[in-house]
Amino acid sequence: MIFVPGSRNTFKFFIKHSLPACAGLALVTLAGGVLIPLEIRFRGNLIDSILAAKSSGRTILWLILFFVGLAIYNNFSGVIQELLKLKMKYTAAREVIPEINKHRACLEYQYYESSETYNLLQRVYSADTKSKPDEIMVSTCWNFFRLLSIAVQSVWTLQLVSKAGWHTGMIIAVLSVISCIVAIYGSNRVYEARQTTSEADRRAAYYEEILSNRENVSERKLFSYMNFVSEKWKESFSKSLKTNINSSIAFRIRNLTTQFSGLFFSIMIICLSLKPLAEGRISTGFFISVFLGMATLSNSLNVLLPALVSELASNDRYFKDYRKFLKLNTIPDMQIPSRAKSNTETEIRVEPIYSIEFKNVSFMYPGTDRYVLRDLSFRFTSDRHYAIVGANGSGKSTLIKLMAGLYKPTEGDILINGKSIGHYTRSQLNCMFSIVFQDFARYYVTVRENILMGRNEGYVSEGHISDALIRETALKLGLDTGKVPLNAYLGKIFDGGIDISGGQWQLLALTRAFIADANTLVLDEPTAALDPVNETRLYNRFVQLAKEKMTILISHRLGSTKLADEILLLDSGRLTETGTHDELMKKAGLYSTMFNNQAEWYL
Repeated sequence: MIFVPGSRNTFKFFIKHSLPACAGLALVTLAGGVLIPLEIRFRGNLIDSILAAKSSGRTILWLILFFVGLAIYNNFSGVIQELLKLKMKYTAAREVIPEINKHRACLEYQYYESSETYNLLQRVYSADTKSKPDEIMVSTCWNFFRLLSIAVQSVWTLQLVSKAGWHTGMIIAVLSVISCIVAIYGSNRVYEARQTTSEADRRAAYYEEILSNRENVSERKLFSYMNFVSEKWKESFSKSLKTNINSSIAFRIRNLTTQFSGLFFSIMIICLSLKPLAEGRISTGFFISVFLGMATLSNSLNVLLPALVSELASNDRYFKDYRKFLKLNTIPDMQIPSRAKSNTETEIRVEPIYSIEFKNVSFMYPGTDRYVLRDLSFRFTSDRHYAIVGANGSGKSTLIKLMAGLYKPTEGDILINGKSIGHYTRSQLNCMFSIVFQDFARYYVTVRENILMGRNEGYVSEGHISDALIRETALKLGLDTGKVPLNAYLGKIFDGGIDISGGQWQLLALTRAFIADANTLVLDEPTAALDPVNETRLYNRFVQLAKEKMTILISHRLGSTKLADEILLLDSGRLTETGTHDELMKKAGLYSTMFNNQAEWYL
């Protein structure tokens, strides 16, 4: 069950999953709050004993041993706290982050194309985010324990200095309230600044990646874009830096105000203690100890307390974002389907696609008022090859996203095997379609793992698909696994990793699509980087391999469309022409014009 954010739930989580570490951190932290007042008291006793020269050697020895123990605690408590926090952080990361990633995987597709919700996802968790959930959870626990420690320290110190008069307690109470109010106000401003800078930080990180990563090294050497990209990076970085500096300056000013207030109140306490000292109501040793202890107490109330309250308030704002994230609509039936199931797994029935029909389908993206597709009606049947063509921006990729159920039609309906697409679960649709998009993913794992990711059941299928089948499928598509071994790691993340060409990445993506074993294959211009002639040759091999499957080719190049049993031409989101290649050429319409204009590409 996914972690529900909040301070109370954070404590419940650690009590359940990491009780020894959590209890240890509480004890070590709270010990600091107890030891500081004891230090004030025993230091006064030690000074009085030395000045009076009447105390026994045993008493002085015990006082000295206390201070030796205090020194040992001060030296080792920080290390112990860090180790305990590390243990708690590991537990939180192990339990919570996989659940967050699973929840993200089940979110509706639209959230990834909305800048507002995408920024929210980045704030909640990403690999390079400033606020990681495991760190926030540990921070919440530790800072709460530190607050309790300061409370124990303040109350006990208040009891000690009350010998000098009731006014000292009142001063400490007022100072604590002022520090908390300033801290809470400042924390809200700091978190708002983080929200403002998150987008600028992401852009700056992207430009920095262009200037430093391996993929761009050739073009960095060949093209003179360094100054241009550097200016882009500087612009984004400067915006982020300016916001952070302004919020930091404002926070520092507020912090300095509380520090000066604390210094003023500390001087007042010392001055007000002079009269009790003169009257003999407090000893010289106690007065000196309080004088020295006020520096520690002032630091706790004026520096540490505002910082802790500020961080806790900031964590609370993070938890609010986390709760917004959990409220985002998810696909309720999203499962990891498996054709090879154990006895404990729930069976997911996957039926072949015999027909796909669009009935008066129109679509506009969420949050917009412009139709991308208008009144589309057509019907595809199995064992046939189709091509959807049109200029860039005509709506081809959007049509495929609707067909695969990534978006719902704004108007009309999509029928699969005569039933509305809403009748099928997300998991069933995942098994029905295998799609290779133009911007296909590159996974820096082994070649075998890359290909097996095409199976909906993921890695569990590794033992059910032979290497011989993988090699045979890859070779038929043109990928020689002799030159690109199945056990070879891709990229330089792992030692011994290899680099492969863009064309080999494309063949790898196509092999992954075939291994997926769906009976409907969709190619959304994944070979756009190839020249037209080689693209046509590759499509020829693809169609030959997919004789018994429904295939849908998406392209703005028309050389490969001759292979299709039926061609659909989209123009500005409308279906304007349908037919075979020969039929459309005879119509002498837009398709014929586009084909003739591209004919010289294939000579």
